[in-house]
Amino acid sequence: MKKRALLTVLDDNPGLARQLGSELAKAGLDVSAHIWEDSLKDMAWAPAGRELASDACQAWVIAGPVQAFSTPSVRKGLSLAALCGQSVHGTEFPILVSPAAGSVDPALLPTPLASAQCVPKGLGPKTAIACAKARRSFPEYRLDLHPMDKLGLWLEAGPRRDPWKGAFAGGLGASPSAHGVGPSGAVPANCTLHYQVQGMKFTLDDAECEAWGVHNELVPGISYYARFMEAPDAVVFGPFPDADEAEPWVIRLC
Repeated sequence: MKKRALLTVLDDNPGLARQLGSELAKAGLDVSAHIWEDSLKDMAWAPAGRELASDACQAWVIAGPVQAFSTPSVRKGLSLAALCGQSVHGTEFPILVSPAAGSVDPALLPTPLASAQCVPKGLGPKTAIACAKARRSFPEYRLDLHPMDKLGLWLEAGPRRDPWKGAFAGGLGASPSAHGVGPSGAVPANCTLHYQVQGMKFTLDDAECEAWGVHNELVPGISYYARFMEAPDAVVFGPFPDADEAEPWVIRLC
């Protein structure tokens, strides 16, 4: 069975999509291509996120003008879609960026894109090689996203192995507006929250941010969910910080 790659073209350039799609196909890949829609309020990144999270998708190729990779809304949308794929395939899921007339330093990209490979030419063979070498590597936490039309963006977090004695989540540039606890994979309709906390303050990048949390014990099959009505610039989450030395995880999205 052929390995499948998602091809995302960041500008309205069907010709480029056909050219790169043909190059990937000649390298033996099945290609699903689309033109990127830059609309965070409509969560236009969600279809790409669903495709990346499918078992069949083995790599993500992102092509377009070099300046698009510096546009905050584009970076944020790409990051959110990448998190969906990495929730299934792991943090080493192959992402290749192919900027036109320039170069992109992956170290300057947001956290979910920081492991990307910049490929100015030879995109087909290099994507095929990345697919062949890919392995699944996961952090000690679980992190997924659930975009829900008119109901906001729900972040799901929880432990992959060792239980958490509670959990919290917050954002830079946006705050939670609802939360819950339930089985992993779906936002719970009803739940019981133990000693919930709202309005916790913390500082990130010299800006005051807000987080919510609960003291429910979480195990690998149980998750904490927090809703954001706008996509934050960064998310912060982890076990509930009862101890001053607690170290949360920070995922920068733009």
